[in-house]
Amino acid sequence: MITPKAPIPSSGLWVKILYAVVNFLQAMFTPPQKKEKPQDIAERNRWRREFTDYINSRAEATEQQIVSQLRSYANYLVEITQNELSKYEINTMPFVHQVELLSMQIPGTIAAEVSRHMTDSDAGYCRICQMISGAEKEQAMQTFMLEIIDTGVEKCNRLAQQVLDQIETDLITMLQDRIDQSCQQLERTRQDIECLMAAVDDRREQERLKAQAELISASCNFIEGLFDYKEG
Repeated sequence: MITPKAPIPSSGLWVKILYAVVNFLQAMFTPPQKKEKPQDIAERNRWRREFTDYINSRAEATEQQIVSQLRSYANYLVEITQNELSKYEINTMPFVHQVELLSMQIPGTIAAEVSRHMTDSDAGYCRICQMISGAEKEQAMQTFMLEIIDTGVEKCNRLAQQVLDQIETDLITMLQDRIDQSCQQLERTRQDIECLMAAVDDRREQERLKAQAELISASCNFIEGLFDYKEG
C-alpha cells in the first residue's frame, strides 16, 4: 500500500514560518520594557533643560571672550593711527568699523551650534540622555559640551580670520603706498637740492670770472697809465 506524501510547502510559506519562529524567540528572551513614569519623564526633561542652559552659558561666555579680543584689536588700530601711522597720514577708522561689525556677528554663533546638537536627532546627545547618572555620565557631558563649543569657536575663528586677514592686507598696502610716495618725494627733493647747488656753483663761477676780468681790465689800465706817464 502506497502512503500518499504530504504536499511540500512553497518557499514563501517557509519564509513566513521562519519569521514567525524568530519573532516568537525574540518575544520570549527580550525582557519587557519598563513603563516610564510621569516623574521619570519630568526628571529627564529637567535634566535636559539644565544641561542645555549650562552649555549655553559656557557658549555665551566664550563668545564674550572673542568679542573682547576683537574690541582690544579695534583699540589697537585706533592707537597706531594716533602714533606709529600718524606720520604716514593713514586713517584706520574704516578698519575699526569692520571689526565692530564683526563683533556684532559673533554672539549667537556658538549658541546656534549648541541648538543644532541638543536634539533627539543627535546620536551623541541621545546616548548621554540614556546614561545612568554618575561619574561616567558627567565625563560624557563635559566631552560633549567641549566638542560643541570647539566647533562653534572654529566657526567664529574662520569668520574673524577672513575679516582680519583682509584688514591686514589693506593696511600693509596703504602703508606701502605711503612709503613709496615718501620715497618719491625724497627723490624729488634730492633732485631739487642738486639743481639749487648746481645753480649756486654756476653763480660762484660767474662771479669768479667777472672778478678775474675786472682784475685784468684794471691791470691793463694800470699798464696803459705807465706808458702814458713815460711818454709824458
